[in-house]
Amino acid sequence: MAIEDKARTAANFGLFGEECGVCRSHLSIGDDKAARFVTIAWALWHNRNEMRNGGVRKSGQVLVHWAMEYLAEYGITTEMDAPTKPVVEHTVLWTPPRAGCFKINVNGATFAE
Repeated sequence: MAIEDKARTAANFGLFGEECGVCRSHLSIGDDKAARFVTIAWALWHNRNEMRNGGVRKSGQVLVHWAMEYLAEYGITTEMDAPTKPVVEHTVLWTPPRAGCFKINVNGATFAE
């Protein structure tokens, strides 16, 4: 699968997963089972759309295997810590304006009223 396809697929999965999260809150199943169910359902839906667009039908075993690998990869990538930039503190000291100058602070907000 191309990188662009994976990115598009991940975005679609995220939206589908959020919608199913609302349904899951009414069921008494754990997160792991819910994630597997949603991923397999999404794989079936995705394969059906591929078939409608001239793609090849995949077997249930292939779809479940693909869904579990996808879910495992998703879990690994979301558990990784994102690199953080070190916080650089800049000490800013107030200095009065030069002699003969005035400092004016202005607010950039405008109101219609």
